[in-house]
Amino acid sequence: MTEKDTVTNLAEKGPRLKINDILRAPFVTAVGSVQTVRPFNLAERAFSVCMVARDIARRIGHDDTRLMKYALDKDLDAMFTGGTSFDSHSTHGYRGKSREPSRETPLSSRECAIVELASTMVDIGFLNVQGLGRHAADTVDQLIDTLNNRVGLFSSSYPELSDAVGATIAEMDLGNYISES
Repeated sequence: MTEKDTVTNLAEKGPRLKINDILRAPFVTAVGSVQTVRPFNLAERAFSVCMVARDIARRIGHDDTRLMKYALDKDLDAMFTGGTSFDSHSTHGYRGKSREPSRETPLSSRECAIVELASTMVDIGFLNVQGLGRHAADTVDQLIDTLNNRVGLFSSSYPELSDAVGATIAEMDLGNYISES
């Protein structure tokens, strides 16, 4: 697989959103079927993913400008689907309608990895604090496994990500979710 094969094409990311669609983000729930103490809205989740991705990028000395824009934008397809799911973590394209072509330069696979890891970390953090019941606990366990697997997978190509993710998790006060294997 080449770098070109793993690059996210921003031109294929779904429908072009109007500002009134985007401004609905605080009213679209991002938790799917997991019961929580309070709703986790799309705007809150998008901002959190953006800030965690920014932190990881800065720890490895990576320019975070395009990455932050993508992290904010990546879940906006939920405006059409009615929310995101903790089970559907993917930064490799949007489901649903086609967005107008973009002139943006595609993200590198390392940038996609950072956003994907940040997305999972945000969901773990939210459900750790706000999740209710066995289903929420099981979902957190699944997300931790997913995070560990992704860190292992991405670390083979980007070894600096493991330490950066570990340091960000420590500051997020989530505990040590990075497996030692």
